[in-house]
Amino acid sequence: MEQIRTAVFSSDRFIKEQVEDMLRRIRAVSVIQHTTSIGADETELASFFQLQAPWIVFIDISQLEASLRLAGHIANLSRGTQLVAVGTDKSPDAVVRAMRAGMREFLTIPVSTEETLNALARLHGVLRENPPENGVQQHVISFLPAKPGVGASTLCVNVAAALANVPGIRAGLLDFDLHCSVLEFLLKMPDGYTLFDAASRAAHLDDDLWRRMVRKAHGIEILPSGRQAETIRDDGAGLHLAKLIAHARGHYEAICMDLPGPFDAYSLEVMRNSNRILLVSTTELASLYSARQAVKMLAELGLISRVNVILNRVEAKSILDMRQMEEVIGRKILEALPNDYAGVQKAVKDGCPLAPESPLGLRFREIARNITGHQPARTEKPGGLFSRLGAKLAAQAKAAAW
Repeated sequence: MEQIRTAVFSSDRFIKEQVEDMLRRIRAVSVIQHTTSIGADETELASFFQLQAPWIVFIDISQLEASLRLAGHIANLSRGTQLVAVGTDKSPDAVVRAMRAGMREFLTIPVSTEETLNALARLHGVLRENPPENGVQQHVISFLPAKPGVGASTLCVNVAAALANVPGIRAGLLDFDLHCSVLEFLLKMPDGYTLFDAASRAAHLDDDLWRRMVRKAHGIEILPSGRQAETIRDDGAGLHLAKLIAHARGHYEAICMDLPGPFDAYSLEVMRNSNRILLVSTTELASLYSARQAVKMLAELGLISRVNVILNRVEAKSILDMRQMEEVIGRKILEALPNDYAGVQKAVKDGCPLAPESPLGLRFREIARNITGHQPARTEKPGGLFSRLGAKLAAQAKAAAW
């Protein structure tokens, strides 16, 4: 079930980690890990709120002026998002200014479980009556292979096609595999503009130029990487990946982004501008080990909360069972997809996604529905969601009081 989405802003790493650790102990709450600074400008914050859509934001007020500016930006960007002041300074002047800026609650460092739960319970009541109006959280998904050859590009194409068939979803596909892309081969695409062309012009893109650059296939609008990637300098000069992704978000409700096997500066930039990272592995031991290394690196980069593991080409018989594979990777497996070699090869031969009614095609449709939430069984009114979250908070608050 969905949880209350929270984010913590602080320039003090100790305070940020302490508040995040406290929130993770609360079952009704999820914590968005991010690297957006407390002094970020409104453009950067707009990108963060579009991607992550937090319901409650905790702001460290030790740097009061920067905190008040941040609160003002959030009020402009996301009506209804609740703000909580966090800090050691509980002087009347600081508290009054924080409250005037819209921070309804104040948590004193070091934060306690009971104090946090009580604050969340009060904010829960406000959220129930007035849910945040920061728009639908966009679905910007990176497909990261644990190692080359695990089928991440095939997965990216097929999930994009499945997303394009979800009602109300326009889907785009950006090919950031600047090393060894196979996307044009998979879809038998004619020559045209490339992601390199768009990225090098991202600072000056307009809607007309975008429409001329993208290629349309199977309900998806696509920017393949093309053959010019070898001209890109190592420092990424001339490319504006964040601006390119931001422009794409104006056109699509869902964006799938294919990444190369080796980590590079471009991959990191793309993942930082994603709200979900699908790490793709197979059941081979070398692939599982590579997935483990990727999980460790993503944790160090502060991106682990966005990571879901997809296990590809799963056979009936395997050396390790699912639990053992999760132990190797160090992360729970979100989906385990069966091996359909013949079906995939036919789709490649025909230059199209898998048949949507095939066993594997149905699994891609299920992934798309899970990403977007378009599942009737999961659809519920905001009141119902907040009622159950409130019950969870109440139960944990009662336990904390003991």
